[in-house]
Order: sequence, then structure tokens, then C-alpha cells
Amino acid sequence: MKTAAVTYARYSSDAQDASSIEDQQRNCRRRADTERWIVVAQFADAAMTGSNNARPQYRTMLAAAERREFDVLLVDDLSRLTRDSVEQERAIRRIEFAGVRLIALSDGYDSLSKSRKIHRQVKGIMNEVFLDDLAERVHRGSMGKALRGFWLGGKPHGYRLRPVLDPSGKLDPYGNPARVGTMLEPDPAQAAVVREIFEAWAVQGLSAITIAAALNARGVPSPGSFWSGRKARRCSGWMQSAVRSILRNPLYTGRQHWNTHQFLKEPETGKDRRRKRPKAEHVEHHHEHLRLVSDELFALAAARFGSLADGDPRLKKGGKPKHLLSGQLKCAACGSNYVLGDKIKYRCAGYAAGRACSNDVWVRRDALEETILRPLDRRLLEPKRLGRMVNWMRTEYARRMAADRRAADAVPRDLAELDARLARLRGGVADLEADELAAAIARVEAKRRALLAATGLGVEGRVFDLLPRAAEAFRAQIAQGLEGDPAAVAAARLVLPGLLGPIRLEPSAGGALWASYGLSFTALLRSSAGTDGRGDRI
Repeated sequence: MKTAAVTYARYSSDAQDASSIEDQQRNCRRRADTERWIVVAQFADAAMTGSNNARPQYRTMLAAAERREFDVLLVDDLSRLTRDSVEQERAIRRIEFAGVRLIALSDGYDSLSKSRKIHRQVKGIMNEVFLDDLAERVHRGSMGKALRGFWLGGKPHGYRLRPVLDPSGKLDPYGNPARVGTMLEPDPAQAAVVREIFEAWAVQGLSAITIAAALNARGVPSPGSFWSGRKARRCSGWMQSAVRSILRNPLYTGRQHWNTHQFLKEPETGKDRRRKRPKAEHVEHHHEHLRLVSDELFALAAARFGSLADGDPRLKKGGKPKHLLSGQLKCAACGSNYVLGDKIKYRCAGYAAGRACSNDVWVRRDALEETILRPLDRRLLEPKRLGRMVNWMRTEYARRMAADRRAADAVPRDLAELDARLARLRGGVADLEADELAAAIARVEAKRRALLAATGLGVEGRVFDLLPRAAEAFRAQIAQGLEGDPAAVAAARLVLPGLLGPIRLEPSAGGALWASYGLSFTALLRSSAGTDGRGDRI
């Protein structure tokens, strides 16, 4: 029986390049060729740090290992898996529990070794310390540049970046003048827009939405339109959030700050959280040549923010959606969400936040819910529709049962062979050491569990009786939710996304709004089959 092997490679954008992936994979394939193993898949994550445990190919590889789709995992060294010692231990335990052998070539790690636990603990700590040291070195180098007045952030609107070259004429490894840092300098066109924003807000008393709408109407390029690497929507239109960010930024008075915050990784989720640093650690400079507005104008803008602040604590609590369709409504014109513009009507967020979208059609919440949800009372309980769904489910159930029976025919023979192998292994094999014996038993037991799991019946016949009852229960939740019952709204919202999918609202002539959405009644049973399309004029 051939041994199936896979490789996993990774490089981080900090110190490596794309060729590192092929170098690692070549090293792993060489070992597979030596052992006469068949490489059935190669997983790789490019330009992703080892501290990020949400890497897509890494997660896919772990899932494949748990499904026992291969026998051996080859990596160049353990740091390719992760540089988080806790995640490393968790991942290796999952891999070895599945009966997969793990080999790290450069580290000399082999999961069949007796000393594997000590080996990986030491390497895990070393890999994690390496990250800490790297972060400290990068921060130390950045601190030196910040103290010299260099700019270390992104590209703020109103300025352009100017490279500062080494005064000694030193060249970089590519023969170009070496850059020692970056400075900001005002961009005349963008600086004029920044001054206009401050005047409109602080002197004329215009709102952020009005300012954004006026800039969009004139076709003024937004900050996002200058971000060459940005692909997300809203990169070409002004939003009120961009206006507010500019009005709050002290850089426009010439005050340059660095090291005001740091990012710490949350232990449970692994997400980076922003934390303020102590004031004593901040690096501040005043560069008069960076001033775009006066201190008086900046103070007026800040004072207006204070006067507009609402002290009502209820507005700062946040919370879950309170209405049945909130979060499912999308503007067909720009892709933004439709959000509540007041207590009773939805409108396009792209239009509301700065006229970045031309869709100015509002729709009453109650009219939208009546048009889309009231018909479900009838359609959910329509006998013909439920009959078609039950017939489809019966056909699918029969198909799965036939496949299970075919698989079950071969099970007794295969189980007998595996049981015989387990009996020989548990009796002890002379040429196997205790650690190797335990690993061999774990692999055979994993195969036996997978074989038994494959013969389970996928669907219970009683599920057919659940469809009408599930439809009736959900219909009642919708009705109660339309009447304003918060508990019913919460319960119905668990099913509505799968039942209707995203609801696209498209404006048409005469101020009408068309709602288009899918309709999947199998969502009531957590299935993904059979959909109907629907559109309603609101």
C-alpha cells in the first residue's frame, strides 16, 4: 500500500520572497522521493506571518489531516506551521491524533520519535521568541527614524511621500541610492480640499454628509482613490467617515505623532487589539511646513464636535439587530447595505453617508416586511410546494441509502482485517519499540473509526414529517416578529438568511424599488438544496 504524503510551506513578507515556497516544497519532495512516498497535495500560504493562525491553506491542511486524507505531513521546519507555541502544540496534537506522521526536515523532528514532545516544545519556544526579538528590532529601528523626524505611517490625505536618500551616496543592493527614511510634504491639490473641509465644517456649519456629497458632486478624488493596493468598494467616493477622520487629525496643524498605540494579540481569538501606549512613550514633532490649517480653525472644528456629541448613554451601547430584515438588505446600485435612516424607513448607506451612490430611494420598514414576509404565511404551508420538497428529499434519501448499502457490503471484510491487525499490534511486535507501537495502533484505530463512520445512515426517515411542522413553527415566528416580539425576531433571524439570502433592492423609474431574493425552503431543515427565485415591487 502506497504512503500518501502532503507538503506545507509558508513564507512571511518580512524577510522572504515567493521563491521560498518552491525551495521548501522541493526539500520536502526530495524526502518523499527518498522514502518512495507519493505526494498527493501541496499546501502553501504566501506572504503570511507565522503568528497568523487563520491562514487559509494551513486550515485546509489541518482539516484534511483530521479526515485522514494522507499519511505523512512534510514541512521544512516547525516554524512553517506556526510561530505560536500554543498553536503549535494544539495543531501537532490534532495531526498526530488523526494518525498522521509529521516530519520537519530542517529541525529533525519526527512524530515517531520518543523525544518528540521535548523536541517540539523547545522549537516552539525558540520560534515564538524569534518573533518577539524581530518585533523588538523592528520597533527599535522605527523608533530611531521617528526620533529623527521621519514619517512612519501611511499616506494621509493632503500630503505626498518624499524619500530621503543617504547623504553619503550609499547604494542599496540593487545599485540605487539608499533610502534612509520618508518625509511628508503637502500636496497642493489635496491640501486645498482639506482646508475646504475644515472651513465648511467649522465656519459654515455644514454637516459631514453635506460636505462629502458636495465633493462627490464635483468629482473630487477621495482618499481611497489614491490607494493603489485597495480593491474594496468605496475606494472612489467620499464618505462622511473620511470627512470626520480628517477633521480630527492633528497632523494638519503640523503635529506629527508616532508610537501612540500598539497592537496586542487576544489569546482566545488570535485577533489584534489596539491599545494606547503611555504618554511618556509617544514621539511627537512639530513641523511647521506640514501645517495645512491654523490652530484656531482646528480648535473650532474640535469644539463643534463637542457641541454635537449626544450624551445619551443608550446611543453608545450598540446591540443586535431589532428587525427581521436588518442586515440582509443590499443596494443593487453600489453594494452598500440598506440601513435605517430614521425610525421607520431604510435607505442606502452609500447615499446616506455622502452621496457616494445615486440610489436615493427610501422604503418604509413595515412596507418592506409586509411585501417580503407576509407572503411566506401562504408559501411556507402551500401543500404542492411542500409535497415537491418531500419528494426531492425522499429521492435523495434513497440515493444515499443505496450508496451506504454498497459501502456496507465491503465493511465486514475490511473490519475483520483491521481487527486482526489491531490484535497483532496490541499483542506486541518484537521489532517495534513502545512509542512506535502506540503510533501504529493509533493509525489503525483511526482507519477503523473512519470505516465505521462511512457506513452511518445520513438521513432519518422521520425527517420528512418535520418539514410541515418546521414551516408552521417558522411562520408563527414571522407573524410574531412582525408584531414586534423581540424573542420571535431573534428566533426568526436564525433562519431568514438561509431562507431568503441577500435581498437586493434596486431603484426603478418613478421612485419604485424592486426587491430580488432567493427562496430556499430547505433552510428550515438546515439543508442547502432547491431554490426558487422571487422579485417584489415595493
